[in-house]
Amino acid sequence: MPGIYRFNINKIFKERIDVKMNKIKTHKSAEKRFSFTKTGKIKYMRQNRRHQVHLKDSKRMRHLKKGAYVSEANAGAIKKLMPYA
Repeated sequence: MPGIYRFNINKIFKERIDVKMNKIKTHKSAEKRFSFTKTGKIKYMRQNRRHQVHLKDSKRMRHLKKGAYVSEANAGAIKKLMPYA
């Protein structure tokens, strides 16, 4: 029954082109913890600097001050959490 289904195929495709896709949301906790360098590496601050500082050596605290880079194995997962960074 070809006569039953009458629609304008050009109109349908035009409507689909005009529809914009949804944006991917940035994971807010990842955005606060990580930052990207200009070369594309992911930088983060080390943990264990907040509590019980008096129990840690000064050498250990000095080394914890410096930031670190995320390994390549975990970089892909973090990039998915931050699509627009």
